[in-house]
Amino acid sequence: MKKCLLCISAFLLLLSCKHNDKYSKIHKAEWLVGSWSNTSADETLTEIWEKLNDSVFAGQAFVINEENDTIFFEHIRLEETKGEVFYIVTVPDQNDGQAVPFKMTAINDSLIVFENPEHDYPQKIAYRKVNADSLIAEISGKPNGIMQSEKFPMKKKD
Repeated sequence: MKKCLLCISAFLLLLSCKHNDKYSKIHKAEWLVGSWSNTSADETLTEIWEKLNDSVFAGQAFVINEENDTIFFEHIRLEETKGEVFYIVTVPDQNDGQAVPFKMTAINDSLIVFENPEHDYPQKIAYRKVNADSLIAEISGKPNGIMQSEKFPMKKKD
């Protein structure tokens, strides 16, 4: 009887320690968390990501020019709901200040892709992890039927 109770106790302990994979997709994006930047001759692009809880990451991206003026700013959220992950971006002076959702269409340990074919530009947003301290963000789409793509290599800041 003691042996049986010991086995049941061990099994329950194992179950209680199991990782909650209810939000398994967004957890693959945890490598985004942190501060990333790219500095060129005339501006600095920065993205900052933080994990708010098991299903939501909050981010912001901004560009500061050489005069130290913010020339672009956006709020970003990654949210997993019912097994779907969305990249939700709000740019104050675009889309009437309304949030625009992009649905995750691919994810693995080093690539995350989000798409919204109804949006004017971009229709696709991708993050590719190069290594632990660098990534490439890419936006692409077909404004006016012409394919365009922009890449933003970034390094992790300490």
